[in-house]
Amino acid sequence: MKRHLIVAAVGLAAAITLSCGLAACKAGQIADRDWTVQKVYCRAAENGYEGSEQEFRSLLAANEIVDLGTSMGEADHEHIFPEWTVILTAACNSIGLSFRQCTLCREAEWKFEEALPHSFGEKRVIKEPTCEEAGVALYTCKECGTVKEEEIAKGDHVFDTAWSYDIEGHFHAATCGHAAESGRAAHSFEGGVCTVCGMPSGTYLVPVEYTSISMYFGENITPWEYLHNGVDFVAEAGTPVFATAAGVVTNLGGDMLIIAHANGVESWYRCIDIDPALKVGDTVKQGQKIGTVAKAPNYEGSEAHLCFELTFDKMPKDPLPYLGIDSGIQFPAD
Repeated sequence: MKRHLIVAAVGLAAAITLSCGLAACKAGQIADRDWTVQKVYCRAAENGYEGSEQEFRSLLAANEIVDLGTSMGEADHEHIFPEWTVILTAACNSIGLSFRQCTLCREAEWKFEEALPHSFGEKRVIKEPTCEEAGVALYTCKECGTVKEEEIAKGDHVFDTAWSYDIEGHFHAATCGHAAESGRAAHSFEGGVCTVCGMPSGTYLVPVEYTSISMYFGENITPWEYLHNGVDFVAEAGTPVFATAAGVVTNLGGDMLIIAHANGVESWYRCIDIDPALKVGDTVKQGQKIGTVAKAPNYEGSEAHLCFELTFDKMPKDPLPYLGIDSGIQFPAD
């Protein structure tokens, strides 16, 4: 019983494949060899015809093809065929279909031709790709007007070949309008200049002429036991204090002044008698005098000094490397 079921299933699948799903292609009706509209339509669909059966019937009627004839078989005469009747001309959006029928009998031939490839013109970009989004291009067929859409892969960031630099290192900046960079590395100073990007180690000026350093960045301050955020440059009271770099005064009062610089850098000056002409919002130049070292604070062991700090996005860092001074080594003024 199972064997019969398997054979029947295989036979059914084969029948469906051969018939193209149309009742008119059943094996029982092929023996008479008559071409029917459904048979020819089935064959045309297999060859790429995309229209409906009703549209196909209209094509045959327009070419006055009523008698579809029979399929080729043995004959007792030599067939005489006229020129092909072209029903559909092969194009980039259509298959080719031709028909001819023997003038002595009803035997007929159908010829199918594959659709021609589209002849697309030049690419027309309607959306330029960026380093963040893919682009879109359109192509139009010169023959039939069919439009094809194509994605243009997004590109990479575009970087300048020249070096850019900041106080922390050098890098290749993006030229594509995005905050990106490539190849960042630390500066390699030699003779006061970075050997890679050419940035001078003195990009930030030493703000005061000093005799020694009494406290370094990160030292423990007693009795409050917190770390020192700057460097104390020992200098006589009244010694001029200069802006370490160009910027804008953002805060001043008492014995403290803050200047904002580019790229989120701020310089802080403590223990300073501020130039009375300065006010918040003033622009200062690099090396401009902004005040003088104040008198020594009134607590034991103190001496007149400038407490100098550098912060980067509000985070304090040891300012000495940015001033071209090795941390932990005292450099008396000339």
